[in-house]
Amino acid sequence: MGALDDQLACALSAQGCHVCRIALDYREHQAACKGIEERVFGLCNNIPADAALLIEPPNASQSHMVSYWLQGQVRPGGRLIYVSSNTAGPAGLDHTIKTAALDVRHHYGAHARLWEGEVRCVEHASISPWSSVRTLTIGGTPPQVVDFPGLFSRGHLDPGSELLLRTLKPPEGGRLLDLGCGAGSIGLSLKLQSPKLAITMADVDWLALEATRLGASANGLTGSVRIVPSDAYIGINEKFDFIVTNPPFHKRGSFELQTANRFIAGAPEHLAPGGRLVVVGNRGLNYGRLLQQRFRSVRTLAGSEDYEVFDAS
Repeated sequence: MGALDDQLACALSAQGCHVCRIALDYREHQAACKGIEERVFGLCNNIPADAALLIEPPNASQSHMVSYWLQGQVRPGGRLIYVSSNTAGPAGLDHTIKTAALDVRHHYGAHARLWEGEVRCVEHASISPWSSVRTLTIGGTPPQVVDFPGLFSRGHLDPGSELLLRTLKPPEGGRLLDLGCGAGSIGLSLKLQSPKLAITMADVDWLALEATRLGASANGLTGSVRIVPSDAYIGINEKFDFIVTNPPFHKRGSFELQTANRFIAGAPEHLAPGGRLVVVGNRGLNYGRLLQQRFRSVRTLAGSEDYEVFDAS
């Protein structure tokens, strides 16, 4: 699990090991070597294992949660092995594995560190203790939203999404895609305000999709919204009357436009005739210019000191 090099996975397989490759990122899941016997997207299956290998663990807020889940997959007497570069490992990883394993040993290399130990087995390991529920104070029927460690804007509604929701009057019907849905704040809010909307919610992050699924359940919307994994539009084959999105624009502490570019560039071919793209973004990112390259009509619906909401068709 983690940033696992497929050459390593295939080498282990060639030596007679049954390898199960687990990914929380849909891009990694899709890109995994087809020669690996078993590929799983997310922390949702019981996968009895003799050992678990976690390479480049997720950020510090997620590492303990993922480690606990792995404890539930490894048989008694099995091994937990964590590998991290000397510079990229999240703070507290040493404490995390000592909580999860017995007789932990360290191995240090020029560029990486390895911890290994005998698993402290737990039954029915679940990530639910790491979830939290909050109610958004917006809209006529404020939705409940479920959070997990590491998700964007955990614990509060980010100002971009808030501006979009306060600006956009939800259509009474039609097909709407919430692209890059995160924990589901936008899509769940719109569905509660406009029950006849057929809403699809998509994200690349399994934890975001799981939070959205739990949020749908908390709002009585199980079965009323469609929740799918996607890498931008990869995995989405239908057309929509509306696409609504707040694209991520941070990566390792700096601005990045690649995701927004993909969301905007792919929108026209996923919109039905007369369809609209509604997007919110930081003023400094100049989404207006990107939209004008792809759409005939681009309007600014609202703006604040830091954000703008655009309507493109």
